Amino acid sequence: MPEDPPGYLIAFDFGLKSIGTAIGQTITGTAGSLRTVRAHNGKPEWVEIEALVSEWRPVRLLVGLRLCGADRQGDGHGEDDHGRD
Repeated sequence: MPEDPPGYLIAFDFGLKSIGTAIGQTITGTAGSLRTVRAHNGKPEWVEIEALVSEWRPVRLLVGLRLCGADRQGDGHGEDDHGRD
């Protein structure tokens, strides 16, 4: 993957009821927690995410994969997710 240009990154930690967010800085290589975005059955409040993106204007968005079990990715219902790189 190519190096990110100078700026901010926003990372999202998926949850069914809430989504944690963090902000990172490409120049200093530092990061910290940002805020929690509400979710309803895994569906985020898109208006809140749009507000974060508008405020911080990140050069990249990172989304964590939801894990179910100790070493398996999936949707939480026993089915594996497909189509990921």
